[in-house]
Order: sequence, then C-alpha cells, then structure tokens
Amino acid sequence: MTTTLLIGCQGHSNLLAFNLAPEELGNSRVLQMQTQISYGDQSYAMENIVDISKEKIQIIGTAGGIRIFTIIYNGNEIINGPGIGMPFYFPINSITEDNLFVLASPATIQSHLTTNYTLESNTNEKKLLQSGKVVMRMERRPDGKGNSIITLYRTSPEYKLNIVMSEVK
Repeated sequence: MTTTLLIGCQGHSNLLAFNLAPEELGNSRVLQMQTQISYGDQSYAMENIVDISKEKIQIIGTAGGIRIFTIIYNGNEIINGPGIGMPFYFPINSITEDNLFVLASPATIQSHLTTNYTLESNTNEKKLLQSGKVVMRMERRPDGKGNSIITLYRTSPEYKLNIVMSEVK
C-alpha cells in the first residue's frame, strides 16, 4: 500500500505560537518518541527520532521501519524533507510546534510567545492559550524506567498524542 505525503508544505515558522532557537533546548541529544496519534476517528502509531543540536532540530518520523517524514527546524524556518507521508493531512508546523512544546521549558516558551498567546504551567502540565482559550495541553510523568510518558492535546487541528519519550544513549 502506498500513502501520499499530506503534511503541510508551509516553510516558515511565523505560523508557530512561539519561535525559539534550537540551542535553547539545552544540550545536544537524540530522543526516541513512540507516538500514537488519535485524529478524528483515525489512529496512527509511529516512532519519531528527534535529533537536537545547537543549529537545528531534525525530526524523523517512521512507521514499520519506513520513513514517513523528515522535518528540519533551524529557529527561522521549517524545512520539509523526504518521506512517504502519513495517511491523513497533518500540518508540518503542528508537528514542529508539538515537538518544541514538549521539549522546551515553560520559561523558554513564555519568553517567546507571540501576540495573544499565554502559557500556564506546573510541574506536570503545560497549557498554551490563545486569547484565553486552551489550544495545546501537555501532561508529563516519569514511568520509573527513565522514560517520560506524555499526553498532548491540541484543539486546532483537533488531535491527541500519546508519547513514550526516552533519550538514545
């Protein structure tokens, strides 16, 4: 079965609620994210490898060992790389923003919010609000094995991500 790449092709980060430089995410590292997307009546499992360096964040999405997308974000623009695509439309800026939201500290996000956005956070939860309405909410907890269990809810487009995140060592 062949799928078509349907993630958005917008190439500029000005669509993000916050723009931050990759170096603000801390030390260079590689993360593995086992991800389940619930989107409407569809569900999709994939693995994301997130390579963070001072210059860029590269996100490689795979399913069944096949590359479905590659995204490179350098703090100024989002570049769409090779991949066969997901079986439903999923905007490239949403994937980028979701990863930044998961990886950045609340203080870093707060310092880069654009007009009409605010952030609420505590130890285990972050909420991004636009004009007072929640647009993204993330809950994080450790699993006792060194991994983070993350649930991210988004309202536009509406979907939910369940993620098990671990650092590749």
